[in-house]
Parts: sequence; structure tokens; C-alpha cells
Amino acid sequence: MDGKEITMELNRNALRFCMQFLPNGRRVGNYWATSDILDSKRGGKSFVVYLKDKIGYWVENGEPSVAIGKNGGKSGFLLDIIIAQRGLSYSGAINFAKDWLGIVDKFEPLYVRKKPIDQNPDFISTRHLNPIEEGSRAYDYLCKERGLSIDVIRKYRVQSCRRWFKEFGHEVDAVAFPIYSGKGDDATLLNIKYLALERVNGKKLCSQESGGSNHLFGWQAIDGDFKEIVICEGEIDAMTVSMCGFAALSVPGGAHSDGEDGKENKANAWINNDWDKLEKYELIRVCMDSDSVGKAAAATLFQRLGVHRTEVVQIPSPWKDPNEMFVDGEAEALKAAILSSSGIDPKELAHVKEFAYKLKERLDGKAGVIGRSLPWSLGDIFRIRNYEVTVVSGYSGHGKTSWLDDLLVNLCANGESCCIASLEIPIANTLETLFRQCTGRRNYFEKSGYIIPNLFENAMLWLNERFFFYNHVGRVNIDNILNTFKYCYRRYGTCLFVIDSLMCCDVDEDDRDGQKIIMQKLCDFVMECGVHLFLVAHSKKPSEKRREDKDPPGKHDVNGSVHITNLPHNVIVIYRCIAKEEALAKARFLGNKDDEENITKQYDAVMYLRKQREGSGALAAKHLWFDAASRQFRDGYTRPIRHFVEGDTNLLTM
Repeated sequence: MDGKEITMELNRNALRFCMQFLPNGRRVGNYWATSDILDSKRGGKSFVVYLKDKIGYWVENGEPSVAIGKNGGKSGFLLDIIIAQRGLSYSGAINFAKDWLGIVDKFEPLYVRKKPIDQNPDFISTRHLNPIEEGSRAYDYLCKERGLSIDVIRKYRVQSCRRWFKEFGHEVDAVAFPIYSGKGDDATLLNIKYLALERVNGKKLCSQESGGSNHLFGWQAIDGDFKEIVICEGEIDAMTVSMCGFAALSVPGGAHSDGEDGKENKANAWINNDWDKLEKYELIRVCMDSDSVGKAAAATLFQRLGVHRTEVVQIPSPWKDPNEMFVDGEAEALKAAILSSSGIDPKELAHVKEFAYKLKERLDGKAGVIGRSLPWSLGDIFRIRNYEVTVVSGYSGHGKTSWLDDLLVNLCANGESCCIASLEIPIANTLETLFRQCTGRRNYFEKSGYIIPNLFENAMLWLNERFFFYNHVGRVNIDNILNTFKYCYRRYGTCLFVIDSLMCCDVDEDDRDGQKIIMQKLCDFVMECGVHLFLVAHSKKPSEKRREDKDPPGKHDVNGSVHITNLPHNVIVIYRCIAKEEALAKARFLGNKDDEENITKQYDAVMYLRKQREGSGALAAKHLWFDAASRQFRDGYTRPIRHFVEGDTNLLTM
């Protein structure tokens, strides 16, 4: 994920973030209030984090404690809080946020196939190994640079030598990490890992005995009375952790995760080879480096070593591994990190505390006011909420698409954006409707022909900032639409989406299973991205028993599978009052002016809320009046036309 995607992911977890990083604060309505960005004292409320609308955005209403964020520390985003509290750079905060969110970048571990393992490696010679003495290059590196004691070096039987490396083409000074089968002189030497004390372009060079076997390093230092053990990514890290009072081992060839298909990485063969030795431990702590490779390897080991007894150590930022912490004088912090190890919960496993605030909102009667209000006075009966799919239905020609366009113009006037897959109507036609609805006018010039200065240009700028289109008319695969929608959400932050209509989504009218699959994909999409999607679905044709002029369609009159209305969260039916139009035409034909005036004031359409799974759960009907020039729907005959975009009035007076 890039920086913007990380910010959006933090925003979706804003409440959980505030509870952890601003624990001295408290929730006040749709905000989290505390003393300052550092959360320095309990009870303050000048520092406010939005939990709704501009979710994740914060404002400092007092004097900033640190100049981090916008305007000298007066506003910003959740990532700024991490930077301020942890003292990190922007890139460091991004990595910290990825760790906190549990995001692991995909990678392909490198494995170099070695020669067949000799099961009896007695031939491995130790004659070239020498004890590490003060003043040697190995001593300076391990003791002076990496902070290890000579006692722990001898405990792990680490030695020095001269070793040939192909990268140099000659022998160089090296540290030898012998891998024994156990403690004492009777232990079998299974392998030797070598670390060159010279670097190539700053890169460490390691090698092993060609006939050595794959086992954990450090069994020679482990006493039999330990019930817990720590497995580290490197030998120096294991010895560092040992100096902190823990029994510690190291993987022999660095961090490696198994394949995504479950296939074992051969570098992890030590799991099987040392299984019998590991089996006795009640708790195994996995302490890999804090980079993405280490985290992926830790996830593999967590599963394979047994989730019931395995925990993962989180090395706190900005450090990468245990030895870095130790060298920086943070031995106590390292101990605390090891002791606070924990399991990796499956993403599907949820805790009650994560949903407590949602329950409280429901108990307080606030669940019904979550979401976007409609431009027609429905109060808190119904709102447009994220994580939901709304089916908009009605008879052909009853204005459901125009009603939906008008709704979107009103919602986007509040600063949001929308992406429309208009599969039945060309984009230019839809733009004409949107132009009328946002300007409140039929055209950009008056009846006299006078052009309203910059009205067209202003409308195009306004719409361009708020509306995107899936550029296709006709049948199309639903996956293509959703992939475009996901891109629009991730890049532009769009949270309102439209598919018009279902029957253009490459599914036949009688394909019930195909329609069910599409509905499931739409529901998965809104849950994954936290957005709202409108799906236009036609109603069944009227009949003699269900007349178009008298009987509005119900929820079960949507054409197609029952899953079209069972799976989504809301169903709205738009019904055009044919009876009014017929009566009005008759009054005009007869020249009855009084009847014509009275009939004109009657409502033109009805919005029926046929299903509402969340919110108030109430079902309702709303009378609407339609203005043909602006194509706007109003909730009263005398209600004014809305003008979101105007021409340049200063040019009118010139």
C-alpha cells in the first residue's frame, strides 16, 4: 500500500486508533477529544479527531504542543499523531502504521538449493576455528560494535576463523556460529554458519558448510529447565535476547515464509528437524525482524509451531531487531517487548470491545442518524450509509434514474464524489440531466438567447470534481466494473457508486444463480471498501391485475431472482403518478382552469422505502414534486429549485 492508502486504512480504524494512541481522551458525539496531539493529560478537549464525515482528520483548537501537521500543528491526519508521539519520520510512520494495521507486503523469498544433506556430518572439521580473544577483529565486531559479552559468546561456543568467500576470491576474517545438536561436549556438530567481517557494498556475506544440515542455532546454550524459548532471526539477536534472561535460538538461514499456496519453503526444514526438541516447550516466542520479510516469516512460524503455544514479539519502531534496541541502551524495553508477545488473531476473529461503541449508539438511539441525509425531509427515517447496497427499482419510464441522479447531485454537493456505471444511457445524456440538476436550469442561456456568463464552464468544473463515469454502454462483466470502482475508491476516495442497471451486467434475465453471484460480489465490495452502492433494477411489467396507474410495485416485484432484494440492505421504489398526468390532460382538454390548477399542485411521484435492514428499520413513503426544467425532485409544490452552480454574477453587471 502507498501512503494515501495507509491513511485511508487508518481512517477506517479511527475509533480504535484513538482508543489506543489517545487513551486519556473520550468520545464526544462524532469526535474524540483530548488535551493535545501527545495526549499529555487526562480531561483535556482542545484536540479533536473526527469520527464521522471527515473521519481521521484532527483539529487543535488550543495552542499546538508540537508543530506537526498543517498550519503549524493546528490540523492534520492520524499519521501525524504517530509522527508526534513516536518521533518518527514520515516514512517511518508509514511503516509503523502498516505494522499496526497488520499489513504484510507480498514478496518472494529467495531460496538457494544446496547439496543433499549428509545425515552424519561428523566429517565437519573444527580445526580451523579459534577462540575469540580480546583485540581480534571478531571481538571488536561482536563485543564493541554489537554489544555482546564475552560470556554469552563462549556460552554459544562462537569462534573466529579465516574463511574463503567467492565474492572476494580469497580468505577473509570471519565469525563462526557452530550449530550443535545439544548442550555439552557430547553434542553433535551439525553445521557451521560463517559471517564475513568484510562487506561488499555494505552487504553482509554468509555461508555454511556444504554438507551441513538445517537446524536451529543455539541448542548448545539452552539449559533443560526452561519451559519457554525465543526463536530469533539471527544469531547475534539470539545471543542478545539471551543476555536479557531468555533462552534463545536462531533460525539458521534468515527469515523465510512458506508459499501462499501452503508449500513449504525449504529454508524452514529446521521445523521438522528440530520438532522433537521444540515439542516440550509450553511457550515459543517468535522474534523476527520488524520488516515485511520478518513479519511474513513470523506468521508462517506462528501457524506451523502451533497457535496454541506460539506468540509473536513485536519489535517497536524505529528499531528493526533486538540487537539494535540493546545497542541503543533499550534492554528493558526489549525485555518488555518480549514479555508482551501475543498471538496473531485471524482477521475474521473479532472482540466485543471493537463493537461496543456501535452497540452503545444503537442503545442510545443514534444508529438511525448515521449516514447521509436525503434532500427530502425524511428526518432520521432513512439515510445513505456506507457498507450498504441500495436497490432502486420501479416501472420503466417512472423516473428512477433521474431521481437517483438528483439524489447524487445533492449528496456530492456536500463534498463527496460519485462514480456512475451508466450502462443503458450514454454519458453525455446523463451529463445533461446532472447539468440541469446542479444548476437548476434547463440550459446555459435564457429563452431570449442571452448566454449566462460562465454557467456552463462553472457547471462542468463542479461536476468534474464530483463525478466519474465507467465509460461503457451495454453488457459488461461485473468484475470489470468493480475493479474500476475499487481503483476510483483507492485513488480518489470516492464512496458513492452506481450501476444502472443490473440486466447490463452480463447476466441473463432467467439466470437466477448468476444474479445471486453478482449480488454477493456487490455486497462484498461495499464491505471491503466501506462505501455505498446503488443498483438500478427494473420492476416486472404491470398487468391487468397490477395496473400501472393505480398499483406501485412492491419489494417482490423487482424483476429477477429473489436474491436481488434479499441480499442488499435497502430497496427503494420510485413510482410516477400516471393518474395525475391523465387527469391533468383531461382538464386541459376540457379547458377547466380550476381543475387544472388544483391537479397541478398534486404530487408527481412517490418514493417508497420497501426495505431497510439497518438504521431505524422503518419503512415509509414520501410524496415528491418533479420540475421538468431542472429535473429536480422536491418534497413540496412550493419548494424552491436548488441552484448549486451559478453563473458569474460579476460579469452580469459589467
